[in-house]
Amino acid sequence: MLFESKGVNVSQRIFLSYESQDKEAATRLCDALEARGHACWIAPRNVSAGSNYGEAILDAIEDSAGMIVVLSRGSNASPHVANEVERAFHHNKPIYPVRIESVEPSRALEYFLSRKQWTDAFGGHWDAGMAALDIALQAGKPGEEFAERRNMVGRDAEAQHLERLARRLVESQRGCVVVIRGAAGIGKSRLLEWYANELAPKVGLQVLWGRHTYLDAAWEGIRNVLEDLFDGADLSREALVERVTASLENSEDAREEAAILTEVIRPKADSDGGIAGEQRVLEVVERTLTQASRRRPLAVLLEDIHLADSQSLKLLEHLAASLERRPRPLVVLATIRNEEADDHPALMLTLRALHRYGGKSYESINLDALDVNCSRDLIEQVLPGGLVPPDELIRYAGGRPLFLLEMLKHLRRKGLVSESGGAWALNPGVELSQEVPEDLPGWSKSELKACCLNTPR
Repeated sequence: MLFESKGVNVSQRIFLSYESQDKEAATRLCDALEARGHACWIAPRNVSAGSNYGEAILDAIEDSAGMIVVLSRGSNASPHVANEVERAFHHNKPIYPVRIESVEPSRALEYFLSRKQWTDAFGGHWDAGMAALDIALQAGKPGEEFAERRNMVGRDAEAQHLERLARRLVESQRGCVVVIRGAAGIGKSRLLEWYANELAPKVGLQVLWGRHTYLDAAWEGIRNVLEDLFDGADLSREALVERVTASLENSEDAREEAAILTEVIRPKADSDGGIAGEQRVLEVVERTLTQASRRRPLAVLLEDIHLADSQSLKLLEHLAASLERRPRPLVVLATIRNEEADDHPALMLTLRALHRYGGKSYESINLDALDVNCSRDLIEQVLPGGLVPPDELIRYAGGRPLFLLEMLKHLRRKGLVSESGGAWALNPGVELSQEVPEDLPGWSKSELKACCLNTPR
C-alpha cells in the first residue's frame, strides 16, 4: 500500500511521471522507493482535495528534487507524460527513466532523455534495478556524473570566435545569427552550455533557451524563449496576457501584441493557426526580443533547429535581415545536426537565405571530430591517469565526445575497467567491440555503427 512520508519538505520529493494505465507499476515503484527512504510525489495521492489538478502537477514538478519517468508503450504515446518531462527539463530537474517494458523512448521523449541512463525494472531486473536507482537517487545525479565534471576540450578556436562576437555585441551593439553545425554527439550542446554558463556571465549577457523536439509544434523553440522571458510557465492564459501586456513598452498596440505573444506561448487547443498573420508575428517577436536586449545584451540559444517548424526558421532569416539593417545587442545561436539537415527542405532554404548576410549579421561554425590528442584529454577527465591503451576506444568514438563519454560511463558502470599504477585499463578478456551500448538513448544503430567505423558524418 502506498504511504506518504510525513514531515518531508516538498523539494526533497521525487516526482513520478507515468501513464494512467501503468498506475499499478508506478504504485509498486513508489512503494519500493519510499521503503528505501526516498520520499515521492505521485498523483493522485499527493493532489490536495479541491485543488486544480494541472496546477498541482506543475507546482510539484517545479518544487521536486527530480523526476522518475515510468517508460512504457503507454507513456511513449502519452502527451501528458511528454508535457511533464518537458517541464522537468525546463526547470533543470534530474530525470531518471525507469523502463517497465522493453521499449525505447518515443520521438516525443527522446530529446529530453537522450543523455539519461535508464533503469530496467521488468522481468528479472526488478531487484537490480531498484538497487541501481537507489544509488542514483542518493548520488543526486541521473547518470551524468562525468559530463558534469568535464571541461570542454578541442573547441578553443570556436570558443574564441564566439567570445569575439559576444564582446562585439556588448561593446558595439552589433548582433548576429550564428548557426553551429555538426554530427550527432560532436559537442554542439556542450558548446552552448559553455556559452551560457561561462561566457555569458563573463561578458554580461542575459541568456534565453529554446529547444526543438520531435513534437513538431509551431514556434516551439521561440515559445520556450518567450516563456522564460516572461516567466510564464505556470501562469494561466489570462494571467499570462496581463503579465505580457505589463512588460511591453507603452504603445497603442500593446494589447494586440500581448495577445499575439500569448498565442505563441500558450496556443489555444482549438486554435486555427494563430490570431495574426505570420509576418505580423515575426515583427512582434522581433520587437519583444529587441526590447529585452535594450535592458541587457541578449543571447537566444536555439537547440536542434533541424527539428524546427517553418515559422521558427523564418524567424531566423527575419532576425538576420533586421540585424543587418539595424544593429542591436541581440545574438541568436542555433544548432543543427548534420545527419538530419538534408531531409529538411525548409531548413536548407533558410540556410541559403542566411548566407546572403554572411560576414555581416550571419556566422556559421562547423564542428569537426576531435583529434586523438583531444580525445585522450577527455578520457583523462573521466579516468584520471588515462586509459592504457586508449586507441581502440578513441577509434570507436570516432571523434564524437558524447559517444566517448557514454562509452566511458558504460565501461565504469559495468566494472569493465580497473585502476592500477595511476592509470586505467580494460579488464582481461574484455572485448571492447562487444561492449558498445546498443541501447544508447538518442542514438540510432546506424549512428553507432558510424562511430565504430570512425566515419563521423
